Amino acid sequence: MKKNSQIRAKIIELREKIEKWNHHYYQLQNPLVDDLVYDKTLRELEKLERENFFLFSLEELNQSPSQKVGSKITSKFEKVAHSSPMLSLNKAYSNEELEKWAKKAREILKTVTFFVEPKIDGIALSLFYQNGNLIKALTRGDGVFGENVLVNALKINDEFIPKKINYLEDLEVRGEIYIDNSTFASLQLETKKFKNPRNAASGILRRYKNHKPKIDAKSIKFLEEESDFRYLKSFFYTLVNPEKHKINSQFDSINFLRNLGFQVNPFQKKCSDLKDVFNFISIIKQKRDFLNYNIDGVVVKVNEFSIYEKLGSTSKFPHSAIAFKFEDDIAKTKLLAIFATIGRTGKVTYNAKIEPVTLAGSKISSAILPNYSYIENLKLNLNTEVYIKKAGEIIPQIIGSVHNYPKTNFSIVKNCPKCNSELVNSESGLDQFCQNQFCPEIILQKIVHFCSKNALNIESLAQKRIEKFLEKGLISSACDIFYLKDKLELIYERLSNKNQLLTKQNASQSMQIKSIMKLLNEVERAKNIDFYRLIFGLGIRNVGLKAAKILSRYASNLSELRNLDFNLLKNQHDFGPVIIESLIDYFNNQKNSEQLNCLETVGFNFKTTFLTNQSNSWASFAISGKLSKPRDEYVRIIEESGASFHESLTKKTDFLLLGQSAGSKIEKATKAGIKIINEVQFFDLIKNSKKT
Repeated sequence: MKKNSQIRAKIIELREKIEKWNHHYYQLQNPLVDDLVYDKTLRELEKLERENFFLFSLEELNQSPSQKVGSKITSKFEKVAHSSPMLSLNKAYSNEELEKWAKKAREILKTVTFFVEPKIDGIALSLFYQNGNLIKALTRGDGVFGENVLVNALKINDEFIPKKINYLEDLEVRGEIYIDNSTFASLQLETKKFKNPRNAASGILRRYKNHKPKIDAKSIKFLEEESDFRYLKSFFYTLVNPEKHKINSQFDSINFLRNLGFQVNPFQKKCSDLKDVFNFISIIKQKRDFLNYNIDGVVVKVNEFSIYEKLGSTSKFPHSAIAFKFEDDIAKTKLLAIFATIGRTGKVTYNAKIEPVTLAGSKISSAILPNYSYIENLKLNLNTEVYIKKAGEIIPQIIGSVHNYPKTNFSIVKNCPKCNSELVNSESGLDQFCQNQFCPEIILQKIVHFCSKNALNIESLAQKRIEKFLEKGLISSACDIFYLKDKLELIYERLSNKNQLLTKQNASQSMQIKSIMKLLNEVERAKNIDFYRLIFGLGIRNVGLKAAKILSRYASNLSELRNLDFNLLKNQHDFGPVIIESLIDYFNNQKNSEQLNCLETVGFNFKTTFLTNQSNSWASFAISGKLSKPRDEYVRIIEESGASFHESLTKKTDFLLLGQSAGSKIEKATKAGIKIINEVQFFDLIKNSKKT
């Protein structure tokens, strides 16, 4: 009996935990845990309920989150009943589980086929049309009732939410609203509020007109001014009541939706059998990192609608479809310590020391925690078990606590760990900064960044050597590197080891001289670089490589850059107010001015690789698929020729350079009339451009 009461208590604990997670995920757009942790916990609950169903009444079982979809609606939007339940999907994590699911369909129809497409990590939306006009747009809600967000859906670009269609019958279609990764990166740079693209899409789509999200005034202003509904995109995949429209299969329904003007995922396939399904899943898995939107698996559907009724459904999901989830590498370990470090901009990063564990074939003993809010939200506790994930990241991340805690037991760091200056919060409240310009760690990290591969690429000046040069007083800023040649005698004197044995001294000094001469040669070579590399090397907050390249179109040297009116860049090239403000702050800073004065005396010979204005570029290119050289190399060739590069296809794209295993851009380019070229044609174009 005692064991039963313990199991019942455990099930209740899991239910409460999942209900809380659901509320934060579906209603507050504030996910508390990673999807992997959520899925593992839900599977644990489902297993315990299956094995111990007798401990609960039927009513209690039906109220479990394992049997319900979404979360109770708490927003101010009108609550509207769905025409048919908007169910979730059951999940499979292995080929065996997928085979078990397909077996039931094959028992009903021996020649059953399947339809497979990526599982988009977005917001489910159901659209209703009457006489060709959009009249209603419902979120999933709790699966039975949804929120009517029509007022916001009407603001989304017609390409992604058609307001009128050439079809007069009553029609209901369902799909996913999402924000692509490159758009999210730009949006996040401005607001720094949203945790992920799904969180951003949900926050925008479900924004009530009389309700402002709890973000700082500056972020709200940006979102309103920039008309953020334009960021939302869509893929539609379900035609409700297809028999009314004389559609007999999922494959035909997708073509039907496409012909009506709805966005459908081009990366999909009708599969004749499970072997075909497994092969296509492998292809999607390989392409996953190259897609410009987040997916966490694939959806496999029975293609033939004729057997859907016989297949049936539960209160939570239909038996006619299943989500095959990609399980990233995840492990349990113990959180031993948390400590703060300072970056070149003074930003604080929290780091976790964990009990060593093997993950994805390598031994892991540390992880990064972006900020204190992340620690608070996950309620991380020292000396307790946590989940860590490695899904393509070089450094793993902690994604949740194994056990439930009311709050974290780690206190926020209030002073810089290096100079002890009081830390200052950013406007968003998410980040902390050390604002002491003389902080030794900030100075070190600025020089490390200045010498890094994408900046001046001085390989001989790695962090340890820079630390030693700073310690010995040989340099105090990045500019001092160019004057090391004038301090050779001092370098040998301060770096020599006076305790060396006389017999070893000559050999040691000889090696040291060679090393120093190699360094000085690299420093001299660094004077002949692309100007954008120096801009990037300055370490201006929020100015990455892309922004540095754009700036180099408007200025060809430091003097021109310092006199540039940065306000001219507003609303161009994704230069929002945050980047503009960072540039103005940087160039108005006295210490930075001293550094720039020094750099102007160095004698740089910048390569003239970019046009002064992108509008004068002779052509624009996008790339899809695997090419014979690294992608960055092609981007460099494009930009050095005076052409422009587009991450995604736009109306202004002239050419799509196509490699092996190209994705959805082919279809889009064909529809848009964009010329598709191979590598030979590409190099011919580049060659001919130099003759004109």
